[in-house]
Amino acid sequence: MGARLEEVISVMSKSKFSTIWDEKMSRRIEGLLDQGGTFQEAARLMGIDRSTFHRWMKGADKEKAAFRIVVNTGKEASEAWWIRQGRENLETRGFNHALWLINMVNRFGWRSTYSKKEEHKEIEHKGTVEVKKRVDVDSILEKAVGKGLEQIEKSIH
Repeated sequence: MGARLEEVISVMSKSKFSTIWDEKMSRRIEGLLDQGGTFQEAARLMGIDRSTFHRWMKGADKEKAAFRIVVNTGKEASEAWWIRQGRENLETRGFNHALWLINMVNRFGWRSTYSKKEEHKEIEHKGTVEVKKRVDVDSILEKAVGKGLEQIEKSIH
């Protein structure tokens, strides 16, 4: 009974892909990703779950080869779109540089040169910590983001 259910699910997922993916959908997904869109948005546009989208993306079957090419090329196009947004808006007063940088780190795995040199160390502390001075975390983060943007700007030019 279990093997039969797996066979039915397999047939359904194959037919689902073939009813969704065609030349028109391919162009729609390309356009979305060319404008900085996400895989979540692409999955929504296709009417499938994000997990299904990622499973199709990671699969190796020939039926989905064109889909994987569009998605992989689209990821690069999306990153390029976001890079352009940062570059063109560096001098824009209302541009949220910190949000842009967090987006790049989270979506595309960006890291600063400094973070590549860091090591992960776990330290066990036994005792108490006494804070004598109040720390302004917001100003520290603001300075850190500013430094990060300076590094990015230097690497671009």
